[in-house]
Amino acid sequence: MKCFRSCCSCLPQRYVLSVFILVGLVVCYLMRVCVNLALNEMTFKLNVTESHSGTKQHFCPVEASTANATKTRAEFDWDQHLQHDIIKSIFIGYIVAHVPAGVLADMFGGKHIFGIGILLSSILSLCFPFLARLSPYAFIGGRILQGFGQGVMFPSSSALIAKWAPPSERSTMTGIIQSGVMFGNAIGYITSGVILSMFPGWEPIFYFCGIIGLIWCVGWYTLCYSSPAEHPFITEEEKNMIESQIAATAKAKPKHIPWKSILTSAPFLTANMINFGHAWALFTMVNEMPAYMGKVLNFNVKSSGLFSAMPHIAMIPTSIGIGYLCDWLIKSEIMTVTTNRKIFSFLANILPIPFMLGASYAGCDRTWVILLFMAMMFFKGFAYATCRANPVDLSPNYAGVLMGIMNGIGAMAGFFSPIFVPIFITGDGSIEEWRKVFYLAAVIMVVFSIPYLFFGSGEEQPWNNVMSQSMENSANSHPKHDENQETKT
Repeated sequence: MKCFRSCCSCLPQRYVLSVFILVGLVVCYLMRVCVNLALNEMTFKLNVTESHSGTKQHFCPVEASTANATKTRAEFDWDQHLQHDIIKSIFIGYIVAHVPAGVLADMFGGKHIFGIGILLSSILSLCFPFLARLSPYAFIGGRILQGFGQGVMFPSSSALIAKWAPPSERSTMTGIIQSGVMFGNAIGYITSGVILSMFPGWEPIFYFCGIIGLIWCVGWYTLCYSSPAEHPFITEEEKNMIESQIAATAKAKPKHIPWKSILTSAPFLTANMINFGHAWALFTMVNEMPAYMGKVLNFNVKSSGLFSAMPHIAMIPTSIGIGYLCDWLIKSEIMTVTTNRKIFSFLANILPIPFMLGASYAGCDRTWVILLFMAMMFFKGFAYATCRANPVDLSPNYAGVLMGIMNGIGAMAGFFSPIFVPIFITGDGSIEEWRKVFYLAAVIMVVFSIPYLFFGSGEEQPWNNVMSQSMENSANSHPKHDENQETKT
């Protein structure tokens, strides 16, 4: 411990924690997206471009470097529906875990909840090659359990932010942490493409993910803690700064979670709606981009991994940079927190639409398709320091619970979007069929964003603290008292 104290005490521990959470998210998304790309190599291709040459459907030519290549490692004859069942199965466990994880993280601290989730995910990743060969349904079962492990990430990270982030740095720390989603998707696709192209089999990518996750767990349990008060080698100066700033805005926590107030709160409900719209488009890109790159644009596996990653790389500067911008606008009193959250959350769902639809009209011009998808995701990055930070704005005392609900509802988009794709897509899909998938995402983003402009808020809600709840209960009790007095009279 003395060694770690001397090495790490000079570093701001709140940012050490932020970076570890970021890397933890990278590891989880690496485990998640590698399956999407690996499925292209594990399964036999469902259509052949030449067979459609006489139809109106538009298919792209095979990339020159692989035009004559023969796929030799495909083992499974899984149709489009079964492949999408495998993709979406992770979201079953992911959704179920959110609210319990938020409650437990708020009660016991986020460190152990976050760490156990990644440990479980890592062990299951090592088991996936065996489960896939055993049965597609065993593979699906493993993915459900892995989803349960990954479902704790955002609720527990929000509980950690509530303990570690001074209010003046909340958007910045949230932006840094949430950028792990983009780094994870980008690194996941690039790494998967490289590893799948290096080895004759598809199994090594799962072993790689599992080992990386176990290594991360060692660092997490050694260096990270649930609160500054528990940290053994944080400087007194940093500890006092964090605790004093949080205490200045903190309110006494009610004994019981105010479920009714939370679930009927217009600001929280509309925050869930706009986040769902964001999540639908994001999961469409995460889940379907490898198939679009590999089976529509016909890239080889290495190129498919690289070009699937590039839109997510484009999100990184905005997801981090927007946090600094939002904190500056709020500190400078140019914008209130509410105005800030409304404007940037709305733009995160509206600005990407023309670029997403434009990519579907770019046809087989691979360069334009990739550039347009990158522009789309660049603007999606606005969401991560704004609507994704909103649970901590609304209720620091119940940030884990609120993020559990919000991310659980958002994860439903990841479950339902793969259900809709086979409705529009036959076989591996033509460009015209995929365009319908993107139009659906555009409609959902618009419809689910509008209510937030009217009812969204960045202010702490009354049900966050004991005093407000007591006053509300007292106010509700007075009319009954007066009525009883009149009856007696």
